[in-house]
Amino acid sequence: MATAQRFSPWLADGLGPPSLDDGAAHLWVADLNVDDALRAELVAGLADDERRRAQRMRGGPAGSRFEVARGLLRRLLAAYTGAEARALRFAYGPRGKPALADPAGPRFSVSHYGGLALYAVRATGDVGVDVERRRRIGGIDAIAARALDGPRRAVLERLAGDERDEAFLRWWTRQEACVKVHGDALFASLRCIAAPVGGEAVGAASRTAGGRLAYADLDPGPQHVGAVAVEGTLPPLRAWRLDPGSVGGP
Repeated sequence: MATAQRFSPWLADGLGPPSLDDGAAHLWVADLNVDDALRAELVAGLADDERRRAQRMRGGPAGSRFEVARGLLRRLLAAYTGAEARALRFAYGPRGKPALADPAGPRFSVSHYGGLALYAVRATGDVGVDVERRRRIGGIDAIAARALDGPRRAVLERLAGDERDEAFLRWWTRQEACVKVHGDALFASLRCIAAPVGGEAVGAASRTAGGRLAYADLDPGPQHVGAVAVEGTLPPLRAWRLDPGSVGGP
């Protein structure tokens, strides 16, 4: 999967609201570092439970980034559904995975890390995404001993330095994207979803129950890696970079 391409926002270039009629999974990348005025607009469109969740994260950038990420999610879904962003209602699965309360609405997934958000939207069928910032990873051996079988641990053991960190992050984002397809708890699912540590950027991960999970690696930015996953066959992927200041209103 190539790096998400810069895209002139649909409201600015006359394309009209985006459509999922093409059968593709639409991927959007957004910078969460917005100015105070836009942040205030996005917060004003949140539901009370979303504001309370953000307040529990106060004391660092996590709460602010959650507000922006969720506010942009509302505006993005509003563009697909034609509803007002602040009128959208979410339902939550047993593990907390959000979905639109309207079962006829599109399926989506969102992940953010280090000021970058990654969104996936598709017409039908669950989807999961994950994004991580490239960085030095501590405790790889301990995680590998807990979560990986012998052949997968051997792949990591043959690598060193940045190459090892990159391989681990690729595995981790594939794994978490697969887990988020159904909203399972990550560590409870590490043994039942076997995402490859190395290998092709597009492939399949096995499950002990249900169907096969298909994944694709993503490069949402020069400092981030990501992955998208679905159950069954991977649909066509279309990717754009989202300008937070151009997406609709409350």
